[in-house]
Amino acid sequence: MRAKSLLEYQTRMKFNTSQYAGGFVFCCSFSLYMLTMAPDVTFTDSGELAAVCTTLGIAHPTGYPLFTIIGYLWTLLPLPLPPIYKLNIFTAILTASAVTVFFKVTVVILNYLFKSSQLELQPGMSKQNKQPSRKKGQTRSHVQKEHFTSDFSAGTRARNYSITLAIISALMYGFSLTVWEQAVAVEVYSLHLLLINLILLFFLEALLQPKKQQKLLLTTAFFLGLGFANHMTTVLVLPALFYLYFKRPAEKFVIDRERLHLLLLLVIPLSVGLLLYIYLPLRSGAMPEFNWGWVSRGWDKFSYHVQGKQYHVWMFSESELWLENLIKFLRSIPAQVTWIGLVPLCYGLYRSFRQSRQLFWFLIFLILSCLTYALNYSIHDITSYFLTAFTALILFSAIGLWHIFQKIPKGLPFCFVLPLLLIGTNFAENDRSDDYLVPEYTRILVNNLQPGAIIISAQWDFWCSAFWYKQRIEGFRPDVVLIEKELLRRTWYPEQLKRWYPQVIEPCNAEIDEYLDELELFESRQKYSARKLQRKFITMLNSFINQNSTHHPIYITLDIMQSEPDIGKNYQKIAAGFTFRLEKNNKIWPASVETMSIELFSSATGNRQNYLVDGINNSAVMSLVNIGRYALFTRQAATAKKAFQMALHLNPEHQMAQEGLRYVNKKTTRP
Repeated sequence: MRAKSLLEYQTRMKFNTSQYAGGFVFCCSFSLYMLTMAPDVTFTDSGELAAVCTTLGIAHPTGYPLFTIIGYLWTLLPLPLPPIYKLNIFTAILTASAVTVFFKVTVVILNYLFKSSQLELQPGMSKQNKQPSRKKGQTRSHVQKEHFTSDFSAGTRARNYSITLAIISALMYGFSLTVWEQAVAVEVYSLHLLLINLILLFFLEALLQPKKQQKLLLTTAFFLGLGFANHMTTVLVLPALFYLYFKRPAEKFVIDRERLHLLLLLVIPLSVGLLLYIYLPLRSGAMPEFNWGWVSRGWDKFSYHVQGKQYHVWMFSESELWLENLIKFLRSIPAQVTWIGLVPLCYGLYRSFRQSRQLFWFLIFLILSCLTYALNYSIHDITSYFLTAFTALILFSAIGLWHIFQKIPKGLPFCFVLPLLLIGTNFAENDRSDDYLVPEYTRILVNNLQPGAIIISAQWDFWCSAFWYKQRIEGFRPDVVLIEKELLRRTWYPEQLKRWYPQVIEPCNAEIDEYLDELELFESRQKYSARKLQRKFITMLNSFINQNSTHHPIYITLDIMQSEPDIGKNYQKIAAGFTFRLEKNNKIWPASVETMSIELFSSATGNRQNYLVDGINNSAVMSLVNIGRYALFTRQAATAKKAFQMALHLNPEHQMAQEGLRYVNKKTTRP
């Protein structure tokens, strides 16, 4: 009876301790995420995803139906907040939940390591049968009760140590650079992290609990299906899952009939999760405000969208790419675990290889499958594709900490230094609390456009995505017509433009239809002429300008001038704000920077340095320099001086701005 009551108490205490610890991990990570969360839209897909969730639309490939549906339901909460702020909070909650589940994954692994390490004799165990030995005068029942009590105390201490180390590892995970990045602005990777960790948790528990194995594996398969319904890179966990599914301790790698039958059964819950993709054609057919891909047009358009075929040109395209991305991966590891954390990481790799080859290879397969894909993908924001590998690496770190603690028990409190170091290391980069770069860039650019303006741009990362949200959801400058140049290379986007801006687009229907005929050949992978396609592309874009120039002011951004000089080539290009206005006559237009308040934009840059921050800042600087040069050309010295000064305020080392300001000062001080 005594043993039974102790066992019940032990189980209850284990559950309560784990729950409280998980709550602590969630509160710590969520609090930090809220402290550093962006107040508005940010770079790249932030605006588009927020707009899609708010209107229950269709997102860019691969569609992300699960994120869209859950995000839409979240925006319906009666909170007195803008939709973008609601969704940023939503992302923080998802990421903090992922960190909490990671804590539970770590507990499972460390408890497994503890049990598998109990091969040494306990005190009072006989060598022959590993049973408690009796001292003189002791009865068998007394010895068994004494041993059970001792074993209970040792097991409780071990579990408490495992939970403490799991808390430390989970906080390291939550405060790592790349995981933290997903929590401060709306992004699909936050939900991806949560689902990946849920898959790992239920799968590992299934293998360690034979009596509940089938139920837990069915749950794993369901979450796997949901993972696919959110982000297709969920497929990268499959090699590791298959390895551990068919490999058991003390067994060879065997594919037997029983396991194959269970595998077939797992297809059912997997398919239930995948059924969410039905949302895409059904909702697309209802013509939502945001209908990327227009996937209701047919199976070919649906599969093109879901498979992300438009991105295939950037995959496995350059033989040298994998080395460049590998260097990025290796350089990013210290930001995930700190330089000191590399010690338990390496030690964890060694000890797991020595103690549990199955666990070692399971985590290695997670890393290798992730890198096989990510290293051959040519995109700037590649680090988010390393998330699965980072998850495995931090689990190795947890294993290393566990074994270090076995050797140095009193060193446990010092382990909390690791997450604290990560906060200090990554705070400046991930602090988006005053990040108004994208909203301010968008505001300055758009507010310097005349009423009824048409603007052609390919600056998706900097402002186009953000403007979609600002205009269609918040009602900012509804008179402006934005034509995103690169999206015109997809058959759905001209149709979307017709729906959004019919009066501007309808006069150009003939040129659009001719272009779409050729573009359809390209998109469906039929024989097409690249030269002919490009010629019709330029003709269509110029028709937007020519057919509307008498009724609408036309603008282009600097990237259009640099990448497509044939667009508006017969027009004078006048620097105006962060754009160029197209004019047919050669009259002199007044240059102005009076409406270009850049103080908030300048302060939002902060200490962050990456290609997006540098890119948007350089774009703003060059726009101001171009205004200064035009003002000089048209003999508006005061405006030129102010423009160059503003450019130098954003970048004091910009050579063209320095030269321009020196020239102005020289001209104005000459007697």
